[in-house]
Amino acid sequence: MTPRPQPRRAPQNLEEILAAQIQVLRSPYRNYRVAADRFLAYLQTDFPHLDSFSELRRDPHLLGWIRGLRQQDPPLSHSTRRIYLTCLRRLLRDSAPEGQLGLILPEDFPPRAPQPRATPKKDPRPQAKRHHLNETLFRTHPLFGEIFDSRIQTLATTFRPDTINTYRVAARRFLSYLQADFPQLRELSELRRDPHLLGWVRGLYRQDPPLSNGTREQYLYKLCVFSGIWLPRAIPWSPD
Repeated sequence: MTPRPQPRRAPQNLEEILAAQIQVLRSPYRNYRVAADRFLAYLQTDFPHLDSFSELRRDPHLLGWIRGLRQQDPPLSHSTRRIYLTCLRRLLRDSAPEGQLGLILPEDFPPRAPQPRATPKKDPRPQAKRHHLNETLFRTHPLFGEIFDSRIQTLATTFRPDTINTYRVAARRFLSYLQADFPQLRELSELRRDPHLLGWVRGLYRQDPPLSNGTREQYLYKLCVFSGIWLPRAIPWSPD
């Protein structure tokens, strides 16, 4: 008689909960593992009696860890600290019991260093408009904005500032559409041709005042550049 398989035990302590959450990620999770290990090592040293997720608090647990990142010797770069904070925030958000969100807030993140430009050029547009185009995409979509912004920062090392601004506009339009029409979308790997991409394309055709064919083609092309990394491949960009 074949023994009946035993049901898998649900994760009990904080370490098991975070490890289980990492395993279900659809993206490469090395950075998530490093961030989780650093946070758990800090808790073991400073709060050895804390074991339950329900006992975790922003102050003193998370704020103490964030202060520790700033005080590392040798110091961590702003970029490395942002990666650790982003990864741990994702793990805590996806694991947290209801009513225990907001452990890591936007103000906890270090500022981004300005990107150096080899040949700076004077931008003839008004200062307010330039600031709007160069602001972070994080506010546009709380989950995907930083991913798109990181990719644009990489492109900025090879493309002209005017070209980068067109990428920002296309990305911001697409992320605003996702946030408004599909707020439940949590993973870029969940994007589908229908309804997500076709819905956005149809929206471009229904703009009032209408967009020119050239402008629509530009937005679609810019999103295709992102598609090589995040969006599903082989997506026809026609609205039909």
